[in-house]
Amino acid sequence: MANRLKSVLIVAVLCTGTAIGAADSGVDAPNFALKALDGKNHRLSEYRGEVVLLNFWASWCGTCRSQLSGLQEFHQRYHEAGLTILGINIDEHDHDAVDLAGGLEFPILRDTRHDVSELYDLKRLPLTVLIDRDGVVRHVYDGKDARSSDAYLADLRELLRE
Repeated sequence: MANRLKSVLIVAVLCTGTAIGAADSGVDAPNFALKALDGKNHRLSEYRGEVVLLNFWASWCGTCRSQLSGLQEFHQRYHEAGLTILGINIDEHDHDAVDLAGGLEFPILRDTRHDVSELYDLKRLPLTVLIDRDGVVRHVYDGKDARSSDAYLADLRELLRE
């Protein structure tokens, strides 16, 4: 019952549209370790030297679902250039994430206890965080105010050139 109440409260907070205070640009990205849908463990610090795009999402978030295909395109196009995409799903049950993750070639990590969401001060979905090769947060986009794929692309290209 306590877990269910916590989940309901988190959903309520995410849906309020409160201004986000996620990891600020210019600060070291908080390190974390999460298990992916395929069972592998991923630690953010393992990707030092690569540009990392973190995308926090949930199955019930329409904007999140619509971004997944664009993220897959970014992965296919820029993975060889040093881009790593880590999808971070906050759904309570694996099957909710599995249903939407079919065909995605980048890792989908599970944050069911919302520990990483708290590290990044998640208040609204989707949340996308771009991290440079030195592990520094460079861009943060949240909620319905998230920028278009063209804007993401320009920011990604800039980081990949550095």
